[in-house]
Amino acid sequence: MQTVAEGNFVLAASEGMFGGKPTAFFDLFRVDNGKIAEHWDVMAGIPAKMAQGNGKFWAACDYCAGAAMIGLFSHSAANAVAQLKS
Repeated sequence: MQTVAEGNFVLAASEGMFGGKPTAFFDLFRVDNGKIAEHWDVMAGIPAKMAQGNGKFWAACDYCAGAAMIGLFSHSAANAVAQLKS
């Protein structure tokens, strides 16, 4: 699992199995007063062969901006990820 936290946002990216298939899991949390105030999540299948050779989780996954750019997050979560980078 890869995690990153900045300000009141925490992002967790991991991979595992769902329904017997390799799957990527992304969870974004907004924390307020030490408690989870909001949560967004998405799951995406991991194909056996990808167009690029780096796999689903590549080294440039800081803040998982790549995942947001390819639409794996909902619009609200993508906006939150963009806020992390600013």
